[in-house]
Amino acid sequence: MIIDVDNLKDVNDTYGHQAGNSLIIQMAEEIQKNLRILDVIARYGGDEFIALLPETGSQAAGYAGERIRKSVENNTLEIEGRKV
Repeated sequence: MIIDVDNLKDVNDTYGHQAGNSLIIQMAEEIQKNLRILDVIARYGGDEFIALLPETGSQAAGYAGERIRKSVENNTLEIEGRKV
């Protein structure tokens, strides 16, 4: 599964790359909370992650993706005390 972080460039441009790195770390932690122990997550590009979901069919992977999306949507990420 590929996970894209929306608006990371805007965060970098507004708050600086250190803040963008902080956001990447927070995103990785949020994604990991919604995966199984045997799943692997890695940063794939500037604003993308890839999640390897062994022994997972397409329907279960879709459920995992939606679970991650909702989790990120419902949890506030902060940079320098500001919600983003």
